[in-house]
Amino acid sequence: MDTETLRFLDEREKKLIADIERAKHALDGIRRAKEAILANAPTGDSKGSGEKERRLSVPEMVRHSLAEQFPQGATVSQLFAFFNTRWGREISKPGLSVTLNHMKNAGKVQLDDQVWTLKRPRVRL
Repeated sequence: MDTETLRFLDEREKKLIADIERAKHALDGIRRAKEAILANAPTGDSKGSGEKERRLSVPEMVRHSLAEQFPQGATVSQLFAFFNTRWGREISKPGLSVTLNHMKNAGKVQLDDQVWTLKRPRVRL
């Protein structure tokens, strides 16, 4: 039996399964973004009373997006597209990356395989 080839095939299978899971995760994020676009389509004035919505900072948009729209996490590209569609904000990708890294260093978000998530506080028992 060729154990080296079998080991290679097993490792390749595991990698492909992980790639499929990441693709499913990305597809879910795209679907959620599309749903948000449709749900937040402009209808006239922003709040019905003519009151102007406060402009969020980039870190606030990151926190809001990851908490409500992408609870399983999002890539920089997904966040970038969502900011543009949800708030009409065109943030530069390098600028967004810098903000995410500052938030990561502050313990607010975490990065795992190009997917950003909110960092959950540890619960001590």
